[in-house]
Amino acid sequence: MMQQSAITSLRLLVALLLLTIGWVRPALAQQTVNITPVSAPGFCNAVAFEQIPGNPSYFVGRRLINTTSDACSGTNWALSLFQMNWSSHTLSFVRDLLVPPVTFSSQAITINSSYDPTITLFNGQLWIAFECINDGTIGADSCVAPMSSSDFSIDTSRATVVVKGEDLTTGQYSASVPKIFIYQGQPYLYWSVSHSAPAANGQILTDTTTRGARLSQEVSGYQRLWVAGSGNVPVQTLDGSFTTEVLGTIASSSISNNVADSYDVDVVGNNIYLTSAVGGRGCTDQVSPAYACYRLAIRSASSPLSQDIFNGSYLSNTALPFNPHGYSKFVVDPSGNQYILGYYNSPIPNGSPLPSNAVAVGQALFPVQPQNFQFSSTDPTALPVPSSNTAYLPITFLAMQQFVSTCNESNPIPNSQDISCLTASSRFCKSQGYASGGLIEEANGNAATVACAAGGAGPTLNVDISSIAATQSACTMSNLVSDVCNAGIDNYCTSIGYSGGGFGPEEASGTTVNISCMSGTWSAVIGTTYPQLTAQMSSCTANSNAASISCVAAVNRLCASLGYLSGYGIMQHSGNNAVIGCFKASSS
Repeated sequence: MMQQSAITSLRLLVALLLLTIGWVRPALAQQTVNITPVSAPGFCNAVAFEQIPGNPSYFVGRRLINTTSDACSGTNWALSLFQMNWSSHTLSFVRDLLVPPVTFSSQAITINSSYDPTITLFNGQLWIAFECINDGTIGADSCVAPMSSSDFSIDTSRATVVVKGEDLTTGQYSASVPKIFIYQGQPYLYWSVSHSAPAANGQILTDTTTRGARLSQEVSGYQRLWVAGSGNVPVQTLDGSFTTEVLGTIASSSISNNVADSYDVDVVGNNIYLTSAVGGRGCTDQVSPAYACYRLAIRSASSPLSQDIFNGSYLSNTALPFNPHGYSKFVVDPSGNQYILGYYNSPIPNGSPLPSNAVAVGQALFPVQPQNFQFSSTDPTALPVPSSNTAYLPITFLAMQQFVSTCNESNPIPNSQDISCLTASSRFCKSQGYASGGLIEEANGNAATVACAAGGAGPTLNVDISSIAATQSACTMSNLVSDVCNAGIDNYCTSIGYSGGGFGPEEASGTTVNISCMSGTWSAVIGTTYPQLTAQMSSCTANSNAASISCVAAVNRLCASLGYLSGYGIMQHSGNNAVIGCFKASSS
């Protein structure tokens, strides 16, 4: 039971957190993208198609090796041949080219899965690079093999694992999505390094970058390709003696500080063009619920191997889809017209205006003219600018763990001291453009929802605990997630003129607590009872910790039932009576 403080107005609970993001620059003018849908075979997640050089109607892609009648059963992949009907823009399955398990006889390695290919022509021979997995693989490896130019068969007797994933104290690092190409007569390989590390609920993908190396061919014997200087053995994905990071994340950008993935390379004269996938913290893959996650950016470099050589250039004179994308690749039709072919997922604006360069979901291509590409040092994608001062957004614990790895889906608010998930949800909201942070509202397995508040709804403040304790003496740094601190934060915000009270903690360090105060324009203070809250969530009772996830969810649901957007907690309570804070969907 909470004691009343000298300030009798009752207010807030729940958590929002604070990660300061740089303020928003104006968006560059965006144009629409003229896409053409492509009909692909009905194989599960078969979205990566690589055109065979010199054969515009033939592609190599991945096919899931099913273990039951379910089209999405199984975990291993085969490489398969597909044919494009350019009149109807339809890809059709022709036959399998490599069906694991298969042994690379010259290397005595058995591959259990093969997928995500790229192909180039070197010394009159087609070479295919593909992601591969064997029993000893950490993350994923990069494999290379010769390919017949007549029937497109893959010569596994000369196939090699050229780059291997590795396990370090900082996590696991893959050698994924290999991109093989020729530059000034020499073969090169780029690959994506997906970094995973332990978090509260197991391994999570933390970030992705792109590395590269020059390849060289054995002068006799099998005449296989290896990383140059390796002594004809596989190299580790992060081995700085042989490999270089060519595309890295950009720490100063909230929409580019976590993902620098890549899918394809096109060489035009002395220019190397790279199709990349870019995203900020909270973005790990094409379906992550983050603004501008895995968006397409085409980058340029004039040399193949220098540290982050692609980081400073962005295609500036061609509109690209805003959507999260996968495997966008340069292709050409039989008449010589050039396109980008890829798969485009649903765009995630998270309350910011949807850009005009968002496209329909699905496999599609759009025309490009690489010979006319122009580049700028400025990212054409604007930072998020929410249209409203409040939002209710879906999120996953995997995404929140990118901000705070100890945020645990099995118990998001475990005690009065652990603010991990409160901080994670607030930081996510700030990364989406909501400057006053936010708080977790509901949790169900890996799925969660958060309520976010922009600066117009009220300020986020760093406050010494003594100022909060002055309004509620029982609130200390050791019980920040409690009914007494909810009341203290509410009282403090009210005392400085914010009639909606406030919520927190969002961050805490030393004796400083980060909280958000709410203006009455974007919030409502509602008197209610515990029986009404218990009706929404049976585990929220008068004997519960008012700051528990159960009571946060109960307030959220009660606010929604009253016509509000969401809630920000039990701010005060006495006996069966309580005062809660609700976010308005619009100002009033």
